[in-house]
Amino acid sequence: IKTCTIKKEENHWYVILACDVNITVPKKPIRKSTGIDLGLTNFAVLSDGEEIENPKYLKKSEAKLKEIQSKYSKGKSKKVKKQLTGLHRKITNQRKDFQHKLSRQLANNYDMISYEDLKIKQMIQDNEYHLQKHIYDACWGQFISMLLYKVEETGTTCIAVNPQGTTQLCSNCGSNVPKDLSVRSHKCAVCGFETTRDHNAALNIHKLGTNLVNQALPEISEATF
Repeated sequence: IKTCTIKKEENHWYVILACDVNITVPKKPIRKSTGIDLGLTNFAVLSDGEEIENPKYLKKSEAKLKEIQSKYSKGKSKKVKKQLTGLHRKITNQRKDFQHKLSRQLANNYDMISYEDLKIKQMIQDNEYHLQKHIYDACWGQFISMLLYKVEETGTTCIAVNPQGTTQLCSNCGSNVPKDLSVRSHKCAVCGFETTRDHNAALNIHKLGTNLVNQALPEISEATF
């Protein structure tokens, strides 16, 4: 144990230990791999077609939050403030629980995982569709952090790819298929390939990650992708 931190939030106490773990886990041979497209309609879509529902914890509690915030703005009472912080804590814990379980499942089930190297702060600042609140609620950065430290324990290869073009290019033939955010399907006029927008992106992410790993780590790339 390197450090021990004791923290209090309202009436909740936490003990946080930072430890040195001298365990080296060798990389697994890549026999099963996937690409992940993170989004808002679904939290994630995998290249094998699996769709993971977005729980939208903040949105589900939005009405209750507004009600409590309205009460607090009128009275500023400690009791109402405690209710407000308690509900925010509940939302945070729900989100963390969901992401911990999902990242553990992915790390255990796959030998290689490819994901988009998203510039989340820039996405929030530049978003023209007013989706900032929904991006905060999805908390993709926290999920990726969880995934990265979990794959260290399993020997899974995890690789970030450039997100540019993953949505617009056809994963089957590579043709450019422009589409606005409102268009949720992918249909290529060149090769006729049809799927959902997010699944097409996940397939492109998987291909990019596979190519990068084959170049960098040929000794563990045993899979037929």
